[in-house]
Amino acid sequence: MHMFYGLLLQKQINDTVVQVGAEAYAAARTVYAVTETPYAGAILRTAADDLGKRFGRKPRAVPLAAPAAPAEPAPSAPAPARGNHNA
Repeated sequence: MHMFYGLLLQKQINDTVVQVGAEAYAAARTVYAVTETPYAGAILRTAADDLGKRFGRKPRAVPLAAPAAPAEPAPSAPAPARGNHNA
């Protein structure tokens, strides 16, 4: 009977951890959404950057007018020798 209560308690703790994580993520998304408005100040932009680091947001790339061509082609690896299949 003690094992049952132990498993029940473990499940309740896990459920609580998942719920708290979901609420924290929802709050973070709300803060981030507010930073996209004209009312956001420097502090909220800093918070958005911190949230982006925490939740894995990729930095925005600066769009280029035209892609630059490479100055010279990249060197290629030499072809493997004939008959040498273990290379």
